[in-house]
Amino acid sequence: MTEEHVRQALRERRANVSPDAGFAVRVLARLPRREISSLAWAAWHVLPASLALVAVLAVAVIATHRTPGASPTPNVTSSPSAGDPLDWLLQP
Repeated sequence: MTEEHVRQALRERRANVSPDAGFAVRVLARLPRREISSLAWAAWHVLPASLALVAVLAVAVIATHRTPGASPTPNVTSSPSAGDPLDWLLQP
């Protein structure tokens, strides 16, 4: 919608409101300015969470593969008649 469309809609509704030319400049001036860009904000907040998730997953993988007496999981590609490749997740 252009400025003229807005003015036309206001006229049709008989609203005697017409923003002046400096309205957009005043609105932008009142918005808080961030010194850090959005990409930098995302890097500072998302990266640590991603690294924490990687650490938790690494511990989970190490814990599931290092249990005493556990046999290694069979290779799915070596046995074409094997069942669901995710069956090992359900085994105690």
